[in-house]
Amino acid sequence: VKKRDWEGCVCWEVRLAKKHAKQRFGFSHANDAAQFRLQRKEMENPAVPEGLNVRRVVVGGGLLSAWNARHPDGLVGPSDRVYRVNEARTTKEMQDELKKGFEEMPNVKLYVMRYPERFLVTLDSVGLEALGFEHSMPFGSERPQLRILNMGPAGALEAWNQQKMAQGLFQHVVTAGMRIEAVNEAEGDASAMAAEVARVAPGTPLVLRIRRAEVARMAWEKLRMRAETIARFKMAGLVRRSASALAEAEEAPNEAAP
Repeated sequence: VKKRDWEGCVCWEVRLAKKHAKQRFGFSHANDAAQFRLQRKEMENPAVPEGLNVRRVVVGGGLLSAWNARHPDGLVGPSDRVYRVNEARTTKEMQDELKKGFEEMPNVKLYVMRYPERFLVTLDSVGLEALGFEHSMPFGSERPQLRILNMGPAGALEAWNQQKMAQGLFQHVVTAGMRIEAVNEAEGDASAMAAEVARVAPGTPLVLRIRRAEVARMAWEKLRMRAETIARFKMAGLVRRSASALAEAEEAPNEAAP
C-alpha cells in the first residue's frame, strides 16, 4: 500500500468494491468535528476537522475487514480518520456517500489519515502561571509521564492550540487527557518532568513531547483485530484441509478383508 506523510500524519487510500447489495463496508464511525468539540469542551474553536473518526471495524463482517486481511501494511483501525470519501470532502457529504445503495455506488475509495502517536509542542518563554494547564503525577506502575488535566482558555498552551487550529493542523492540538512524556531534556522520570515544568521562567522556552491518550486503546484494539483475523484465516485453512482429507478418504478404494 502506497503511503505518504503529511505534517506528521500517515495517509493512504483504501478501495472497497461491493459485488452485491447485501455486502457492507463493515465499520462504525463518529463525526470527527463533534468528537473534537467534545474534547475541547467549551473552549473557542476557530476551525474544526472535517472527517470521520473510525470507531470499530467488524472483523470478518465487511469489506474493510477483508481489506485489512489482504493489506496488513494498510490496515485501518480505531482512531484512524477518513478525510475524504470518493469526491466528498465535508463530514456530511462523506456520511451521505457511505449511505448510498449498491446500484448508485458499488465502489468506494476512502482516503485515510493516521495522526502521529507523539508530537512536540514548543511553548514561548512564559512563567508557570501563564502555561495555562494543570497536570497530575502517575500512580503505582503507570508509565513515567504526566497527565494533562484542566486546560484554561488563556495561556501559552491554548495559544499553541489556536495557532494549530487556524493552520488546519488538528493533529497537533493538545487536549485534556493527553500525556507528557518529556519536558525539555527531562524524560523517564515523572518527578523530574514536573520539576522542569515548575521552574519554567520567562525567557525560557518549554518543549513538551506529547503522547495521545488514545494510543494505548488503539494498540490493543489493533492487536485484537490482527489476532482475530489470523485466527479466522487459520480456521478457514483447517476446515479446507479437513474437507480435503475427508474427500481423499472417501475416494480411496476399500481393501477386502483377508
